[in-house]
Amino acid sequence: MQAIDHFYSGSPWASGDFQIGTAPCPSYTLDRVTDPGFSKYSKFADFDNDGDKDLIIIQDNGDNPPQLHILQNKEGTLPLLDPWNENQILAEHFDLGDADNDGDIDIVFVDNTAIYLLVNNSGTFERKEIFNSIEGWTTSRPAFLDYDNDGDLDVVHYNSVFFTQFNGLAFYENRGDLDFGPGTDYQFSENTVADLRVADFDNDGDTDVITEERNPFIPDLPHQINIYLNEEGTFTLGPNVGSTGQGLGGFDIGDIDNDGDLDVVGSGLFQFGASTRFYLNDNLNFVEVPVLNQGFGHLRLGDYNNDGFLDLVASTFIYTSSPTAPNVVEFTQLFQNTGGTSLVAENINFSVPNLAFLKVGVLPEWVDFNNDGILDIYQQYGNRLARSRPPLSE
Repeated sequence: MQAIDHFYSGSPWASGDFQIGTAPCPSYTLDRVTDPGFSKYSKFADFDNDGDKDLIIIQDNGDNPPQLHILQNKEGTLPLLDPWNENQILAEHFDLGDADNDGDIDIVFVDNTAIYLLVNNSGTFERKEIFNSIEGWTTSRPAFLDYDNDGDLDVVHYNSVFFTQFNGLAFYENRGDLDFGPGTDYQFSENTVADLRVADFDNDGDTDVITEERNPFIPDLPHQINIYLNEEGTFTLGPNVGSTGQGLGGFDIGDIDNDGDLDVVGSGLFQFGASTRFYLNDNLNFVEVPVLNQGFGHLRLGDYNNDGFLDLVASTFIYTSSPTAPNVVEFTQLFQNTGGTSLVAENINFSVPNLAFLKVGVLPEWVDFNNDGILDIYQQYGNRLARSRPPLSE
């Protein structure tokens, strides 16, 4: 499972303050992973098959095109090495999987006009176009999934630009030897997709798709979370899970109540009130459980205290003066899942003042970087890693 905690104020990167709650939890030291900056998106994986987790990021380069970097982990030594990068990609997201079934991890991303693989050949990467698309897909998030259950990874992605030839979910079948062809698309009539994940929500052995959708014409409406059920390779609209609230927000998936099926947590900011809710899966009937009267722009589930329940780490921002001022404080906060239906704030947060107006916080991601069985936290903004130490005693 996956989680975070408190930081040493003596670190040169700990420019904010933190507080420690009453529950026993691990402690963390804060280290620089690579050069300071803002990672638009990141994931950890073992690209060189040496047993530790490397880091792949899309680095924001301001007015220049973003770059994709793979940072090599050599026995936990920081900062990470940067042996390989892909310059000038017009992409914001990617996904990881073994597309050619050769035992190492490949990368899929959507550029402005095409879908590409970065094929991993024993630690070196070859760029391969798998489908030439249409313009306007720069903000698309791709995902690997075996939607036809034939043993190899296919691809799904969404187009988040409404005024294009296609608006919806696009599937691409892996026909073997990295030969991809278009599958059945799912066209939307109104909404556009803001985010997606893939997982088996109905426990029937195939992979479904869950989306966060927004109305491009009425931005103040809550974003809706919908599931598209996979029936032997064909997708149909399933249940509406709930919403992420209004404005900026997000969701994550996991078995929050430990009953054997996947639940959802959603959160949102602005407009009609910020909040965070569990949506507990009861045979595809999702029961809404309000858990926080606070909204976040980015949130991830993970078991930080190894008690068997998925806790929550979330980030957002607060204004220090007024909504029109650029001076904001970004912070990450930890909440303990106390049994599947409630969250208790650990009162542990890491705040970073005077950052750019990001609105979603410092984008935390869980990873057991040092392979000690306790989750660490990667802060995408600033490229910092909080590495765990043994739990505090009661």
